[in-house]
Order: sequence, then structure tokens, then C-alpha cells
Amino acid sequence: MTEANKSSRIEGTNTTVEEDLMPLEEVSPEKRNDVQAVKNYIDAMNHGIHRIMVDEFPFTGRLLQEMHKILLQGVRGDHKLPGEFRRS
Repeated sequence: MTEANKSSRIEGTNTTVEEDLMPLEEVSPEKRNDVQAVKNYIDAMNHGIHRIMVDEFPFTGRLLQEMHKILLQGVRGDHKLPGEFRRS
């Protein structure tokens, strides 16, 4: 959780670990997008770990695309082709 919080700050996200642990409905409206971004970060990493360790899926571009799609769900940047590689 702490790693997700600190890594998300690179993108301009500003939350506390306490906020990240709260249900989204309990977070102040102005911080919900940032908290969702941290939760997505955690979900994307857990997805990648599960695919590699449990499903024995190789670390491939396809896995990165799956993780990227999870990362951008419902947060700023969600219109920027989630789960797709940049073409330019």
C-alpha cells in the first residue's frame, strides 16, 4: 500500500495511506480520483503477480496491456486508450 501511494505521487496523486485504506465513499469528493488511482495501481500489480505466479502466464506485452487497462479504469487518462500501446 505504501509503495502504491508513493509511486502514484510521481503522477501527481496526493493521498495518505489512511485515505487509501478507506472505502471510496468515505473519502472526501476532491480526493476520490487520487484514491481510485492508488487502488487501481494496487489492483494492476496484484493482477500481474497473480497472472505470473498462479496462472504461470509469461511477462509479455499482453500482460502489460492488461495491467495498463486496470490502472486507468475510472481515473484521469482513462480516455487515452487503456490497455493499448502508444502509436506515436
